[in-house]
Amino acid sequence: MDGHTWLTGAESSVEFLQSNAHAERVVIYASLPHVIIHAVLAPLRQLKKPDHVELGRDFVTSDSGWHIEHVSGGGRPDRVYLAPPLGNDGATLRGGEQLIFRRSWAGMNRTSTEMNQRLVQALQLHYVEERNAYCRLDDSGDIDEVIKFIDIPSEQFGESVLVVTIRGHEFYEYARLAGMGVVFFYDFTRYRPASFSGWSNQERFEHSDRPQGV
Repeated sequence: MDGHTWLTGAESSVEFLQSNAHAERVVIYASLPHVIIHAVLAPLRQLKKPDHVELGRDFVTSDSGWHIEHVSGGGRPDRVYLAPPLGNDGATLRGGEQLIFRRSWAGMNRTSTEMNQRLVQALQLHYVEERNAYCRLDDSGDIDEVIKFIDIPSEQFGESVLVVTIRGHEFYEYARLAGMGVVFFYDFTRYRPASFSGWSNQERFEHSDRPQGV
């Protein structure tokens, strides 16, 4: 693919996401130069008429998670409660499940990646460090890699690669039993590194392509 086609062919990113959703192994998270993909689950009843404007605004990041929330004001006493992932997002995602959690603290050289434990335990998976995967034993007693990590760290900012894939039919069976549908958030940023200095004063346009009735 030549440089011009790559820069102007943004629709190919959407085509990749469509084929990925039907693949034998589904990419549920990817972080690499120019690319972010982050899949979360949302209740099916809320996806019948999703708020596309709200979803476009509420880009879910992998560093969100469970936390203790302290709220004061609003004419009510101070309140402290346990807040879930996606709890502060819009109505479409509320009550859904985040699948990937990336966590770090001050002084750490690397960010750790954790999986949704309900998913891992429901599929009876265990993390095998030598395989960099969540696995189980198959009927022959061999190790079966269900959730796989491709993790390539880099000392250069923004150059690390992390891709998480899961076997598609098991992922969708879990989602079906949980009463959830899958929402893919993504950002494919295209530019020429040698000449890129920002987005100011650039001509922009928006394109929306939704299935009939969605």
